[in-house]
Amino acid sequence: RENHSWDEAITSSGFHTPSIQFNAIYILCHIFRHLFDEGVGLRQLLDYYYVIKAFNKDASADMEKTRNSANVDPKTRRLAYCALFTALGVVLGGLLSIPAMPLGSYTLKIGLGVLPVIVTAALYGPLYGGTVGALTDLLQALIFPKGAYMPWFTVIGALFGVIPGMFFVKGQKPTLKRIFVAVFSGQTVCSVVLNTLLLMWLYGSPWQIVYARLINQAVMIPLYTALVYYVVKLMDKCGII
Repeated sequence: RENHSWDEAITSSGFHTPSIQFNAIYILCHIFRHLFDEGVGLRQLLDYYYVIKAFNKDASADMEKTRNSANVDPKTRRLAYCALFTALGVVLGGLLSIPAMPLGSYTLKIGLGVLPVIVTAALYGPLYGGTVGALTDLLQALIFPKGAYMPWFTVIGALFGVIPGMFFVKGQKPTLKRIFVAVFSGQTVCSVVLNTLLLMWLYGSPWQIVYARLINQAVMIPLYTALVYYVVKLMDKCGII
């Protein structure tokens, strides 16, 4: 057993354990839910630290094997990753998000569903970012419906990718400062302004919901910035971009 990893030793005994890739997403979502419910402790942070440490090691080894064994066309690879980001956005936004109604009506959705859209925009620009944003919203509405489908939300979903993507339209390097400005612009225009106006128009929500959305974005903009920067750096390290 000295030559086997812990996962391999357990699996060889007849038990199945989640993969490192699964835990990297699942534990982050779990921590995110605790943040708004019971709070986050040192144990959760240490758990996630060791998961990410193992994930980095596995991802680097897997990508090295992929580069050595396959010669994939760059456009095909890009489309494959866009499909992956779309699926991830649907799960994060439709299944692992928390609807909030602080003023008695649907005001905002707390979750990380926009994260894959912004990552796509930072990596591939506004066209791919907008496409992933629109598909993510459309598929969420079809798979996890929360009422009648409203195409205007899909338009805004596309803008969640188009606006940040404009800061990378010429392939600019995704620095922390540029990512922050891109995230700030996209979230302010789409979440604070457009979604607020749409909720007021469609559902008669009070204009005061803008305060809840501003507070939400005061947390989410720095969080998205840090996560996007980390994901892009990780993908660069693994040779994906």
